[in-house]
Amino acid sequence: MQIILSTPQNLTMANLPAFSPALILALETGLVSAILVDCPDVEAKEYQQLSTAIIKISQPRHCATLLHNSPHLVSSLGADGVHISSSHEDFIAATKLLKPNFIVGAGNITSRHQAMLAGEAGADYICFGSIKGAGSNEIDLAHWWTKLFQIPCAIFDQQSNPLEINNPPAEYLGLGQNLWNLDKKPNETLLMMKDRIGIHERQNN
Repeated sequence: MQIILSTPQNLTMANLPAFSPALILALETGLVSAILVDCPDVEAKEYQQLSTAIIKISQPRHCATLLHNSPHLVSSLGADGVHISSSHEDFIAATKLLKPNFIVGAGNITSRHQAMLAGEAGADYICFGSIKGAGSNEIDLAHWWTKLFQIPCAIFDQQSNPLEINNPPAEYLGLGQNLWNLDKKPNETLLMMKDRIGIHERQNN
């Protein structure tokens, strides 16, 4: 299991300098495979500025940067890929635009049919449920998927205390607000999780 981190939803260029040290600490554990730039309340120009800043932090530390529902920005900003949670049609459009050179993840998957359609269309990973958190139905789907298919899947949980999360049935565990808001430093929390539920270090290519 490896970690996908979502940025704080209230991240702006104004508070980025205060956030950056925590992000660097988290990435330097080697336990984070990707950082998802999810800043729904900022304007398009500021989202691009934030994404560029995150890329400059993450890529030298061998961590992929994924944009959220913004496939048109991936190549121009130098990101590693995109997480599409808006619709299957948007996911198909992203695969046509970006594959095979960039990562395209299928998000907000809530049924077996959706999962198989995304897998057949070339998803690099299947994310069951929202990036805020998966419900019991999505967790059951992840159990089913991992037993039958080789395409990795992700489960997000941004509500639970990270130190109380049990082994999810997925190759990737998504964290975010729950990590950033914890009293402990993010690197300390991730290292404690590594020992408890067996998070693997990413492979640096």
